[in-house]
Amino acid sequence: MDKRYIDLGDGQVHCRIWAAEKRPQQPDLVCLHAIPYSGLHFATIAPLLAVGRRVICPDYPGYGGSDPPARGHSVEAYASTMLQCLDRLPASATVDLLGFHTGCLVGPEMALQAEGRVRRLVLIDVPCFDPDQRQSMLDKTAQPPAYDADPQSLAGAWQTNVASKLDVMDMNRCLELLAEQLRPGTRAHAGFGAAFSYASEERLARVGQPARVIATASMLAGPSRRAAEILGAGTLEELPELLAPALDRGAKELASAAREFLDDA
Repeated sequence: MDKRYIDLGDGQVHCRIWAAEKRPQQPDLVCLHAIPYSGLHFATIAPLLAVGRRVICPDYPGYGGSDPPARGHSVEAYASTMLQCLDRLPASATVDLLGFHTGCLVGPEMALQAEGRVRRLVLIDVPCFDPDQRQSMLDKTAQPPAYDADPQSLAGAWQTNVASKLDVMDMNRCLELLAEQLRPGTRAHAGFGAAFSYASEERLARVGQPARVIATASMLAGPSRRAAEILGAGTLEELPELLAPALDRGAKELASAAREFLDDA
């Protein structure tokens, strides 16, 4: 795994890159992470995907090792920045995209902004909400984290990343993800505002590239089914046996499903 900082003029974007285990015969695969984490989220699955393809896992502006965005947070801006990164790397002439949670919005937006650049999309657990649901989620996530001098203010992050995960993840992996959640500081909520302000249903309906939606046993199973309906028949694969955290519990199963769809092009 290689780490790079890509200079875009108004800031740097950090990427993790897994070289292909075999001679590349497939387009590069770009993995797009969930907020408030980073490309580190894919450390469990990227090596399994890097067979005959290079896997690129960038951090959105303001997350992971990337600089804060110069023009504010939005799904459209994240997508534009990711496309600029591919030009600077450089990446293959066409790329495939794999999104997880927020990445399932950034990926389709990239496909719309650069239709000829994106070949296929794999979308795992899609937050495809109607306008009322998006507003409700926006209201819940609009405020910055209330960190203060009391260590108890970090209790929620500790519970989410460590206490509730130690039965399926080792301590080092838990602490890595905890650190990534805390890394944006009091700006961690900005990406949620971007995601829940994005007209996901309208934008997904415009995507023309082949897409595969994978729904695991999560709160996003219903929204993922809705996304598959919008994208068209035959795009849904349900894996109800995969419990959260999906990228850790189900790395092998998700990688297999993704590769089967991408390699079939």
